Amino acid sequence: MQNDYESFKKQVLAMSGIDLNAYKEKQMKRRIDALIAKHKISDYDSFVSVLKKDRDIYETFIGYLTINVSEFYRNPDQWKYMDDVVIPELIQRFGTHLRIWSAACSTGDEPYSLVMALSKHIPLNQIHITATDIDKQIIAKAKVGIYSEKSIAGVPAEFKMKYFEKIGESYKIKDEIKNQVTFTQHNLLSDSYPKDYHMIVCRNVLIYFTEEAKDEVFRKFSHSLVQNGILFIGNTEQIITYREMGYEKEFVFLYQKTINDEKIEKRSVLIMGKKLPAKKEQKFRDILKETRENSRFDQNDQYIQHGTTTVKTHCINVAQTAYFMSHRLHIKVHERDLIRGALLHDYFLYDWHDKCLKNSIHGFTHPGKALKEASKDFELTKIEKDMIRSHMFPLTVRPPKYREGVLLCIADKLCALQETIGGR
Repeated sequence: MQNDYESFKKQVLAMSGIDLNAYKEKQMKRRIDALIAKHKISDYDSFVSVLKKDRDIYETFIGYLTINVSEFYRNPDQWKYMDDVVIPELIQRFGTHLRIWSAACSTGDEPYSLVMALSKHIPLNQIHITATDIDKQIIAKAKVGIYSEKSIAGVPAEFKMKYFEKIGESYKIKDEIKNQVTFTQHNLLSDSYPKDYHMIVCRNVLIYFTEEAKDEVFRKFSHSLVQNGILFIGNTEQIITYREMGYEKEFVFLYQKTINDEKIEKRSVLIMGKKLPAKKEQKFRDILKETRENSRFDQNDQYIQHGTTTVKTHCINVAQTAYFMSHRLHIKVHERDLIRGALLHDYFLYDWHDKCLKNSIHGFTHPGKALKEASKDFELTKIEKDMIRSHMFPLTVRPPKYREGVLLCIADKLCALQETIGGR
């Protein structure tokens, strides 16, 4: 059955451009299986045949995949913060002609909410929102702008009276709001991203994506923002490696892009300008994903290592560099041990810059502490243990026993130098 599902994913990608590999598999497969059962279809291949023949079922399926759940002024506390703090700061920083992108906008509730929120600070004729979604049917519904009473329950009373017209049991948003929004189709996973936005709003969408897909989208959003632009996400979402992507965390759901794209690129390791072959790149990603799961690895993003680079980013940089060196120099290694040992070499899990912790001899003592903490979360091989113990050689007297450890020592120093200089 799993092989059938893999084939099904490929056929969906060919038909729709939607890559199901980017979605959390258990959750997405459960939804698709429920839809197949609802239509009394026996297997994935038969369902593909139906999708190709029946346009209505195909459109229903696409809507089912894209999980369109939205409402006006969703999470009111966030919108109050937007009104009180974010919009005034954006106007002070960039003026009143703001470029704002509502990504994965669903039925239009969010971009229309943005127009109303902005109207308290900026004349309507100066407001323009770009709103995008992958689903054509949903975009068509957003352009019509008719909503249930439940959908608009969170709209402030003044705006409900001013900008909505009651039609039977429904409410239609008025043209003076609709005219400030341009809707277009856009796939966050495959299409190119527009540039130079002062704020991007993408809320409660990426929770359905895999960690790798989320990171890729957040990274692309960073490139789409101007320096000091704002990313507004859902309050259940978070960006683990936000500093690596050029963000600083302003609030639980707000990130500000604090450095320019050129400096973000400089944060990637110097030697990694030359790419690994696709199979090796995928192997690295798989081991990184495995290491992050069911461990405290992501806690390392709380601590700065060199310059503005976090411990987590440093460890990933070092592992990439060591792995690339082994490939480029044709050095035979145990690849999994090399990658994982490098990822865990600084697994000490504290802020070594904190003077209160008396870490003045951190350089000498942290290999032992990293090994102790890593051993709690992982079953380490003898090569991985030796790599972690000896990675500070020659500052510490213990040299590495294995070639994987030698590569780690070299990669660690290269990355530390690049991060320290690049983070100034």
